[in-house]
Amino acid sequence: MSSIKLSNPKRNNSNKRNKSSWFDYYAGYSPEFVEDALNYLNLSLDSVILDPWNGSGTTTQIAEDLGYRAIGYDINPVMLIVAKAKGIDNKYLKNVEEEAHELIDESHNCVIEGTNDDPLSIWLHPSSVLIFRKLEMAILNKNLVSDKGKLQKYNFESISSKVAFYYLGLFKTIKKLLFPFRSSNPTWIKRPKLTSERMKINEDEVFESFLTSMTEMVSSIGTESSKKKVKNRAIISVNTSESLPLSSNSVDAIITSPPYCTRIDYAIATVLELAILGFSSENYLTELRNKMIGTPTIIKEPIEIKKEWGTFANTFLKLVAEHESKASRSYYYKVYLQYFNSMYNSIKEINRVMKGGSYCILVVQDSYYKDILIDLSTIFSEMGESLSWRVENKISYQNKRTLASIHQDTRKYRKSSAVSESALIFQKVN
Repeated sequence: MSSIKLSNPKRNNSNKRNKSSWFDYYAGYSPEFVEDALNYLNLSLDSVILDPWNGSGTTTQIAEDLGYRAIGYDINPVMLIVAKAKGIDNKYLKNVEEEAHELIDESHNCVIEGTNDDPLSIWLHPSSVLIFRKLEMAILNKNLVSDKGKLQKYNFESISSKVAFYYLGLFKTIKKLLFPFRSSNPTWIKRPKLTSERMKINEDEVFESFLTSMTEMVSSIGTESSKKKVKNRAIISVNTSESLPLSSNSVDAIITSPPYCTRIDYAIATVLELAILGFSSENYLTELRNKMIGTPTIIKEPIEIKKEWGTFANTFLKLVAEHESKASRSYYYKVYLQYFNSMYNSIKEINRVMKGGSYCILVVQDSYYKDILIDLSTIFSEMGESLSWRVENKISYQNKRTLASIHQDTRKYRKSSAVSESALIFQKVN
């Protein structure tokens, strides 16, 4: 094991020369942190690196670039697309601008039947929806995703990195053009109350934005092929962290950032991208929100408090239940109860797939409920210790960029919303 030196996990927005700039993911962390973590662990290249909350795919991308066997899971299909797009070899980007023009030309010949029930029609006039769907069809017609044929709706497991890259261009385009529906909360997308409020965007606007998005992604990293040899392509799929499709004792290291305990609605944050992928059902969106750890929705299933969650988690729950603020007992207590239950179930499942003596590096961020500190680094440490994990190291970083900092009413309970972000390094003892 080498001496410890880990970069700040917070993404550096001033550094655009990497793939992390392709998708503005609130919970993402820096490529430099993952590379430092892998250098610190100093594992053999046949080691399996897992991220059970893969998000935008930073862990799988860096691990794959360095030659490791990388596996990434995320419950949100949008993040699967983003993570797979990052796996594209730079050499395939040389002709992107030319190919993007070809796709636009080919989209004029595509035939789409009906857009009234299309999820994009929530925000867009049917004529504008048609432009996006024709462009999507041109992408799929040009790029086969498997030997069995073209991409089947709702089945993105076999999607190639090249198709994912073009889908990412569609993601960026829809977010740019529907910017008026963004709110002060960066994770929330508004919906028009009337059909007359839907936006009517013409072909020139869509195509220009799409071309700009594609060229911006290419220019952010260049087209020179990576000097690093990719021995193993990352395995990236949709799955929950509470039930991993892996054999016991099969993973050599885990580098990840668990969902924050700040009631971020990750499903709503990606609702436009989900619409691009064709997920239109309100039932689907509700189901996805309910499955996500840290969701602000309340699940009806009864949950029993466990001592294995640790002293701090259980004390925190008691303080929330007794807090004088409105809805503390009726709503917020249940939200945090769900979070600790799902997180502990995930930690147990992660422990199952880890080899004895392997390492787990977690990036966690503290937060507050009103005036009560949610010390996640202590909570995760206590959960890990209940499974015989040893805390080998803890590195803390100050973080002033939080969702709470944009809400003025937090000053009623505390002067500052700055919190500590920590990299916890655990080793599974047995």
